[in-house]
Amino acid sequence: MAEIVELTERERQRLETVRRASTTKKVLATVPLALFILFAILWAIPATRDLATGSDERNPVQIATFVLMAVAGVFGFRLAFRTWRLGHTWWLAGFFLLFGLGAFVVALDEIAWGQVLVDVARGSSGVEATAGIGELSGLRERAEAFRVAFAAIGILGVIFIPRTEFRFAAPSRTLLPWFAVIGAVSLVDLTGDFVDLGSRTVDFLQRASELTEMMIAVVAVLYLYERGLDLWFRIP
Repeated sequence: MAEIVELTERERQRLETVRRASTTKKVLATVPLALFILFAILWAIPATRDLATGSDERNPVQIATFVLMAVAGVFGFRLAFRTWRLGHTWWLAGFFLLFGLGAFVVALDEIAWGQVLVDVARGSSGVEATAGIGELSGLRERAEAFRVAFAAIGILGVIFIPRTEFRFAAPSRTLLPWFAVIGAVSLVDLTGDFVDLGSRTVDFLQRASELTEMMIAVVAVLYLYERGLDLWFRIP
């Protein structure tokens, strides 16, 4: 006959926390594919196509990307400082510092900060208001390749980094679906540079690129948030 064990209040709270965390991870795993399917539906219907993404720098997707990347920047700087204070290795604090700085650069690019730099250098306004540092430096033309590389590095990081001494910088398996969707969409977009995919497909992929950038911003926030929990409460 099985023995009935009564849990203490502390144990019940821990089990409830684990249960909620498991549910949250399952929900997060379905979000990237659900977002992309919703975007595809909105794009396929002419009446709702403009809802999928706007045509200027103030559309909701770009605003969300800016906000999320700014939050990731704050998380990165805070995590770098906290990591250093807790006595972790210098490279880990430096990594989070660079991550936060990179997130801020991307966030500012979403609001066309590159134009400000060019105006200061030229002493005039010679660039369209929608121009960011990506357009000015030619990086925008290689954006698909960067997104593919981001997804590939993320997937490899999830699989291999936990087995190394750099495990505290490893992304969690919760982010795998995000990396997979970002990588798949970006890879098709990159293929379009070499193969004719048709005008409708190209238009869809161009519009979807904004959504992909927003998903990368979500990944940045989730990654830093999870690393913060791991490093702050599991001090080696």
